[in-house]
Amino acid sequence: MLKVHTAKTAAFFIAASALMPSASIAIEDCGTSVTECRMKQQIKDLQRQVDELKAKTDAFSVSSGGNVGIGTMSPQATLDIYEPDYGKTGFQVYSDNAHFSWTNHALSLNSKKGWGRVPYIEWVKNDGTRQAYMGWQPGYFNLMLENGHHFSINGGNVGIGTNSPQYKLDVSGTIRGKNLTPSDQRYKQNIHPLDNAITKRQGLRGVSFEWKKSQDQEAGTQIGLIAQDVESVLPELVSTDGDGYKSIAYGQLSAVLIEAVKEQQQIIEQKSATIAELQENHAVQAERMADLQLSLQEQQKENAALQENQAAQAEKMASLEAMMQEMARQVAALKRETVAQPVVQTHLSVSP
Repeated sequence: MLKVHTAKTAAFFIAASALMPSASIAIEDCGTSVTECRMKQQIKDLQRQVDELKAKTDAFSVSSGGNVGIGTMSPQATLDIYEPDYGKTGFQVYSDNAHFSWTNHALSLNSKKGWGRVPYIEWVKNDGTRQAYMGWQPGYFNLMLENGHHFSINGGNVGIGTNSPQYKLDVSGTIRGKNLTPSDQRYKQNIHPLDNAITKRQGLRGVSFEWKKSQDQEAGTQIGLIAQDVESVLPELVSTDGDGYKSIAYGQLSAVLIEAVKEQQQIIEQKSATIAELQENHAVQAERMADLQLSLQEQQKENAALQENQAAQAEKMASLEAMMQEMARQVAALKRETVAQPVVQTHLSVSP
C-alpha cells in the first residue's frame, strides 16, 4: 500500500497485491490549494500507470512452485522468459554501452567492439575451475571443453578437436561414421578404364611416420603414403593448398587397387592356364615314358634271352671246335701211320 496525505487528511492511496491484479486509487477531498491540484494531477498520472500495468498483468509472475515467469503467467522453469512479439529480443545482456542493436533473437549477448571484447559463455565448477566455454569473435566461433576438445568455426572452416581448422572440415583424432559418395553413372562423363594399374601400384610406397609437433595431428607412429610419391604416379589423387602443402584423396586409391588386383588376377589366371597345359603335356610325356620303360624292359628281357642263347651257342661252338681239333689230331695220326707202312698196289676193276 502506498499512502500520500497532508497534515490533516489522506489525499490518496494505492492498494495492490504482489501482481497488482486489483490495484486501485482512492481520492479524498483535501481542499483547493495549488499543492492539492498538483497532487490531483500526480494522482491521475499514477492512475494511468496503474491502468497500463493492469493491462500487462502477465509481465511478471511467480508460481506457487517458485518458478518465475517474465512474459508468461504459467512459468514452466525456474526462470521462464517468453516474448510473443517476433520483432523483439527475448533476453539481452550488455557488458557495456552497446555499439549496435539487433532484434528477433531469443537470446542476445552484446558488448563493445574489438578483438577479445566479445561475450563468452563459461561453465565453471564449484571450485572455480573452468569446465567449458563457448564464444565468438569476428569470423571465429569456438567451443572448448575441460579436456581440451574443441569445436570451432574459423573463416568458414569447421574444426573438431582443433581450434585452427585449415579445411572445410578439419578433424584431429579418430572419426567414426557412415560415408556415402555419389557415384551414379548418370552423373558422370568421359569415363575411361584405368590401365597399367599394377605399374602405378608398384610406384606407391607405404611408410610409417610421426607427425611433427607443429601439426595439429594425432601423436604416435602412423602409417600412410607420401603425397609427393603418389603425385608422381597418380597426380589426380593429390591436391595442393594455397601454402603449397599436399593432401591425398585416400578414398580414390581403392579404384586403382581394384584394377591392380584385377590385372594381377588376370596374370594369375594366364599363368595358371599355362601351368595346366604344361602339366597336361607332362602327363602325356610321363605316359610315353612309362610305355618306353615297359618296352625297354621287354627289350631287356629279349636281350637277356639272346645273351643266354649266345652263351649256349658259344658253348656249342667251343664243343665243336674241340671235336674238330680232335678230328684233326686223329687225321694227322692216320697220315703218319700211312707214311710208315709199305705201299701196296691194288688194282680195282670196275664193271660197266
